[in-house]
Amino acid sequence: MESDMVAILDEIRGDIVTRPPILTIGKCNYRVNTSGKDFGEQDNALEDTNMADDTVMEDLTELSDGSFLATVSASGQFYGKIIGKGGQTKQRLEQETGAKINIPRKGQSGNITIKGQDPRAVASCKTRVELLILEARQHAPITHFLSIPIQGAEFADSIDRFRDTAMEIQNSEGDIGLSQEMFNTSTKLHLTIGVLKLFDQQDINKAKQVLQECAKKLKGLRGTKIIVKGVEYMNDDPAAVDVLYAKVSLDDGPERLQVAVNEIADAFVDAGLLDSENENVKLHATVINSKWMRNKRANARKTFNASKLLVKFKKYEFGQSLLNAIHIEKMAKVDASGHYQSEYVLNL
Repeated sequence: MESDMVAILDEIRGDIVTRPPILTIGKCNYRVNTSGKDFGEQDNALEDTNMADDTVMEDLTELSDGSFLATVSASGQFYGKIIGKGGQTKQRLEQETGAKINIPRKGQSGNITIKGQDPRAVASCKTRVELLILEARQHAPITHFLSIPIQGAEFADSIDRFRDTAMEIQNSEGDIGLSQEMFNTSTKLHLTIGVLKLFDQQDINKAKQVLQECAKKLKGLRGTKIIVKGVEYMNDDPAAVDVLYAKVSLDDGPERLQVAVNEIADAFVDAGLLDSENENVKLHATVINSKWMRNKRANARKTFNASKLLVKFKKYEFGQSLLNAIHIEKMAKVDASGHYQSEYVLNL
């Protein structure tokens, strides 16, 4: 459901006027006002096109006084987006839909509730609140990531040798755009399954639960050797590369691991914690990333020429790591040992 909302966001900001897009949420279709304003500021931002009575009632509770109630779960971080400056967004939503929105006070926890006499008005208001939250989530920074750590004493040496040899190429064969800051360390080496936006303990607990439910998908992989060998690049031009990564596989090839991480990613997508981007998770361990050293004068991401590195390290053996755990790591936070700080560890 959330992925359906994501797909329409860019269109909403475009100049699609003559043929307004239809947004489907659950079983309901909405014609979207494409004025370019935030959802909460739009006049009739969503026009219901075919709300059948039974569909309207699906997510609503009928109260004893004859009114209808809907609930929306959201981090307190997004309450301000729904309230708006001076309460204007909330007031507008209430005026346009006829429903009443109740938002927990600062410091309080709980769901946003929407109440009204007309079930269609309540459902419409709920949808618009959900879209505001989705938009706010899209613009919020990434807080965590799902990963499989790559660990082992041999990586400390192999990563150092990789960096030193690459810098020798940089220094002896002409400037290829490398600098020491671009290289990963052995303590941070990992396979990324996906990036997450977890804004409060409720989000974190939900992510933990989803990962726990995925444990059975990985049971047969416990203790499997992950082989890290060779390098590859992300973009199309080897002479202008942003990221160089080490390739990974299991003893019998990458297929079993690929299937497992795809299923984990799908579970997080279904839970609304991960954006759906590709059918397959890109299995890789980043060893060089240009974002770790930006061109401060131009404020632009730097690229480097990886052509010679691709030849030199085509079959370079970084090492082998055992698959024993999946981590939810805190973005850009490391502990005293240089490893990423773990929010939660699922031991297989």
